[in-house]
Amino acid sequence: LRVMARELPISGAPRERADARRNRERILAAARELGFTQRQASAVASQIIARLLVQTGHAVDELCEDDLGELIAACRDRQTRTGAGWKHYRGALHTARQVLFHLGVLASPAPPALAPQPWQQRMTGVPDALRTSFVAYLERKRATCAPKTVSSLATRLAHFARFLAACHPDL
Repeated sequence: LRVMARELPISGAPRERADARRNRERILAAARELGFTQRQASAVASQIIARLLVQTGHAVDELCEDDLGELIAACRDRQTRTGAGWKHYRGALHTARQVLFHLGVLASPAPPALAPQPWQQRMTGVPDALRTSFVAYLERKRATCAPKTVSSLATRLAHFARFLAACHPDL
């Protein structure tokens, strides 16, 4: 997608500006009805839906799953090209799906948020000698720590192990 600028001003003929404002207000109201904060609602309206409207030339009610899929592909492509992550877009995309479903635009609700990857998968690129021990350690930590704590620990361990492997390939 060409539209990846930070801010999208409302421009064009007076009628187009009025339509854009109505669409924005409709999206913000739907997001607020669903319990999202003003900041989340604004992110959905500007980061996702406004970009889709400009890129596709569609009205809000004409947006579809394929349009969202193209934005996801563009975000992934941008990350590959630039190294810039798209975490904020990923969250806003999930919220946008919920809002568009609530408005009756999409036929199905947003799928559940991604489930965490298994420890073995999180340890991709970690030498076998360390991977087995790290996975066993993480399994034990699950008994005494909150899931997010163990997930953060898994991330740090994997990075550390990859660093060790780069410094000491004989591991």
